Amino acid sequence: MTVRVSTADVFEGRGRERLAAIEQAAWPLFGAVAAVAAALILWLGRGRTFSSDELTWFMQTPDLDLDGALQPHGGHLILTTRLVYKALFETLGVSYLPFQLLTVATVVLTAGLFFAYAGRRVGRLVALAPTLVLLVFGSDSAHLLSGNGFTVIGAVACGLGALLALDRGDRKGDIVACALLCLGVVTYTVALALVVGVAVSVLLREDRWRRIWIVAIPIAIYCAWWLWALGSASSSENQIALWNLLLFPSWGFQSLSAVLGALTGLDYAFSDTTAKVGPALALLGIIGLSWRLWRGSVPAMLWAALGIVVTLWMMGAISRTLLRLPDSSRYLYPGAVAVLVLAAWTVVGTRWKPPAVIVLFLVAAAGVATNISLLRSSGSLNRVVAMQERAELAGIEIADGAADPAFAPGAGAAIPIAFAFGEQHAIGAYLAATDRYGSIGYSAEELRGLSEGGLSEALRASADKTLVGALALGLTPTESGLLGHDCVEVGAGPGQVPSLELMAGQAAVFESDEAATVQVRRFAALSGVDVGSLVPGEATTLAVPADGIADPWQVTASAPIRACAPR
Repeated sequence: MTVRVSTADVFEGRGRERLAAIEQAAWPLFGAVAAVAAALILWLGRGRTFSSDELTWFMQTPDLDLDGALQPHGGHLILTTRLVYKALFETLGVSYLPFQLLTVATVVLTAGLFFAYAGRRVGRLVALAPTLVLLVFGSDSAHLLSGNGFTVIGAVACGLGALLALDRGDRKGDIVACALLCLGVVTYTVALALVVGVAVSVLLREDRWRRIWIVAIPIAIYCAWWLWALGSASSSENQIALWNLLLFPSWGFQSLSAVLGALTGLDYAFSDTTAKVGPALALLGIIGLSWRLWRGSVPAMLWAALGIVVTLWMMGAISRTLLRLPDSSRYLYPGAVAVLVLAAWTVVGTRWKPPAVIVLFLVAAAGVATNISLLRSSGSLNRVVAMQERAELAGIEIADGAADPAFAPGAGAAIPIAFAFGEQHAIGAYLAATDRYGSIGYSAEELRGLSEGGLSEALRASADKTLVGALALGLTPTESGLLGHDCVEVGAGPGQVPSLELMAGQAAVFESDEAATVQVRRFAALSGVDVGSLVPGEATTLAVPADGIADPWQVTASAPIRACAPR
């Protein structure tokens, strides 16, 4: 089953000796490029903070026990991730760099494992070309730039490690392969595709029944968990629809198209109408694989590699939703690795001439360039989203003990917050986690220190909006007789003040001769947050509770109003 090639088996034609010399230096080249790629990913991912999934885990972690660690997340078993995040939160707090370092290390490890595995089949120099793209695979930037990319990519690494361990052909290799598959299936569901690949490999051996335990144990672990999790709100049976298997041919073709377009970098979307080269590449790939199968003398492991790809596509098809499509970025990294493993087995035994190697590296160079560009643009967008997220979390944290623990940020909130708090988490759980691990949001001082204008004003306005919601600020009807002393006219006319300053812990009674909308702001210089409307001749009260800071609130209205301290 194991195929190992020597330098003499890989190249032919003029220039063969020069390619062979480069082949010998392939591992040092990989190490140098991997170091540069790791630094680049960290730089382009700077300023990012926790994603929606990570915020959910953050809120769940303080009370995490074994039952909680085993609970499905979006239908997936993520025991490894929950335990790793628990360890990092408990030891290092909420600094995001350790989580990013974890993902970057996993990306480099996965690329290295692929390089080692493919290099044994097609030669190290040939294997290096696609490996370079995997190191900077910005087509799946959500996984490369975020801490929870460790979850998906780590499961892929476990599967690749298991395939490499099988190359040993001895009991120690079998034990390592089984252990890695067990780790993979408790890390993320994508590992099941690699389990299928290993299963096909084992079943095609003469000693299949003596070695079937390699895959039987991880399958048993996953099945036991699946049965245990039945009935959970996010269990996998609620995430799949077997009828979608009817869409498998279409899903598979579109997924292959997306993967090949991403690896070559030729499907960069300049606009919604950009022509895609992926479908043509997918068609050529299917023709090439069919021709290889028709020739016969197919390596047994080619069937195992095909099993990995087909299983991935089937898993994707049956879990299809509006957010889970065959070309979704979340599927591209595991899909790319699976397709490349299949490609390596398809071209086993091919002798490469120098022009073919040059073309291969030119295609890889295009893929690297496009994927770095995607990492860069995604990193820039992530920094803006992270700033909005931190501003809104600042509003929650400033409210602190005065906050409504059942409040959850609603429409208009940053995507990470909207999704995290949409999973039946309220700010009470978030504040409990910050008490234990530290603050993720901006401090009041950081909000005050944001530069003037543009984005900074929008961030301060976001903090105000969340703070108003957390404190449940609003006008309440009251009796006109409560209009007391220290009355001022608020408006833009002569003798009126443009805004009323209201200190935390104070209240004011408002009355107006015409309909007026009342707004408040605390950090923003211009934008206010609606807290209610005044009906002519009717009095209302606005009470501002004391919270974590002493900064006053500024109260404005769309029409002149009279504001008094209550009796």
